[in-house]
Amino acid sequence: MKFLSIIVVFIFSVNFQIAASAENTNSNIRESNSRLCDCVMQSEIHQLKEQVNSLQEELKKMKAVPRIAFSAGLSSGAAINLGPFQTPTTIVFPKVMINLGSSYNPSTGIFTALIRGVYCFSYTLFRSSAGKVAASLMRNGSQVTSSWDSDTNDVNDSYSNTVILELDVGDNVYMRLFENRQIYDDQANYTWFSGFLLYPQ
Repeated sequence: MKFLSIIVVFIFSVNFQIAASAENTNSNIRESNSRLCDCVMQSEIHQLKEQVNSLQEELKKMKAVPRIAFSAGLSSGAAINLGPFQTPTTIVFPKVMINLGSSYNPSTGIFTALIRGVYCFSYTLFRSSAGKVAASLMRNGSQVTSSWDSDTNDVNDSYSNTVILELDVGDNVYMRLFENRQIYDDQANYTWFSGFLLYPQ
């Protein structure tokens, strides 16, 4: 009987030690998992901070890019038939719709690049009478692109063009009406000239 009691006590002791060992093992596992989670979270937080810093740097660069854009019309409301002239004439677009950076001069019709970069320019011309139309977008006195129509039997036509130009500081871009040609505009803003900076160089 005493021997049986000893066996029972021994088995109980062994089971207690096993349970205690298992509890210690589980505790160690939980502690390891907790440390692993902390490491993962710290790594993710570090990555998020790096992404935020990168986005902030990109935002600073975007804000640092000069904002240059303009759009101007030929008429401020009254009907205008510009031309014909005896010599090629720079078209002045006095009705300024927007002029960010003040690179466009509404008194001369000339856009002057204040920084080196790639720019986009576009224009639309309108003819309402039976007159002939011919005009060019110019850069420093050289033709870049043109619109031409000599059909006097056709009226109420629009002519548009868009170009991408690489400009240096001081380059001038403007519209020139050919001699003996005519364009029209009124409050509907049929005829206009626009441009903006795509990116600096």
